Amino acid sequence: MVQADTLDRYIVNGENVEKFDGSQLVGKTVSDYKVTVAQSNEAGGAVRIHLIRTDGQKIKDIKAATSVESRGANNKGSKNANVTVLSTTTIFIVDGKKCDKEALNKIKPESIASMTVNKPGSKEAIKLSGKKDVTVVEVVTK
Repeated sequence: MVQADTLDRYIVNGENVEKFDGSQLVGKTVSDYKVTVAQSNEAGGAVRIHLIRTDGQKIKDIKAATSVESRGANNKGSKNANVTVLSTTTIFIVDGKKCDKEALNKIKPESIASMTVNKPGSKEAIKLSGKKDVTVVEVVTK
């Protein structure tokens, strides 16, 4: 059940559309459309995210609980909240070797020399993962 203080956000072909009114789709064919509802980090609020593709690609499923971040909302039901849809896939690389999140969590903070987050679509993330929609976290230990 969607609450009265639910915010609607529209992501068209991976781009956040601030003031969606449907005109952004005129002359285009919608190839995929999904709606995800997630709890906002504001007490009692929710965010309804409309994922729309017009470029022939399919929308990958997102896990709403871990893929939506609401920032900038000062009060419950704020109409100016910024919503960021994060990549659903993250690859962790420690000292040049791919590992899972559990192995990463076992590294003591004082053992980390550097940590780099390569955003989806960045040249380095594509180079390391072979995909454009993957976040790559690189960790170098001392």
